[in-house]
Amino acid sequence: VDDFSVSLETELAREVCEETGLDITAMKPRLLLSRVASHTMTRTEEHLDISYPEKVTCILNTYLVEKRLPRNAKLQPNDDCSAIVWMDLAEASNYDRISPELREGLQKALQELGIGSPEDRT
Repeated sequence: VDDFSVSLETELAREVCEETGLDITAMKPRLLLSRVASHTMTRTEEHLDISYPEKVTCILNTYLVEKRLPRNAKLQPNDDCSAIVWMDLAEASNYDRISPELREGLQKALQELGIGSPEDRT
């Protein structure tokens, strides 16, 4: 979040547009999951020549935004992402590089859309 004076949904729309060029400001994002996650990162203070562990706690929200685009639509990745890949929700929920938390959000999105889980279709 860059601006705490606006809603998370407004920040979501800004971030999606910034990362992909896709305008979702007219969409109504649905919050699927909200969870608190903690991890330890290494903080470095170069001017003191030290590094130390620091625990960081974040709120992770997973939203569903329904916007139908043609499969040949071009998205414009910015310098924060190297590529954008099209895949359907079922394929994404089985992608091996996503976290268990995001996988849970994708499973919930499939249910919300009435698609069911990938296991239901096999």
